[in-house]
Amino acid sequence: MGSEKAVSSCEAGDIAYWPQGDAICLFFDTMTPYGKVNPIGQFTGINYESAFEHLRSGMSAVLRQKSSSDS
Repeated sequence: MGSEKAVSSCEAGDIAYWPQGDAICLFFDTMTPYGKVNPIGQFTGINYESAFEHLRSGMSAVLRQKSSSDS
């Protein structure tokens, strides 16, 4: 994937693809990424510390869209 609708700043809660690093990025604060990113979604209403405390570099994670039955 290349740069499609790339942006140079992100808000807290943004999920974006970073073509330069071939990575998915989760933004926990408003910031300017190292390189332009392609926004692909947003996350809200989670406790960042508990949700990501066990993730380490190189580990796999699954992001799922919350359905209306998950309330």
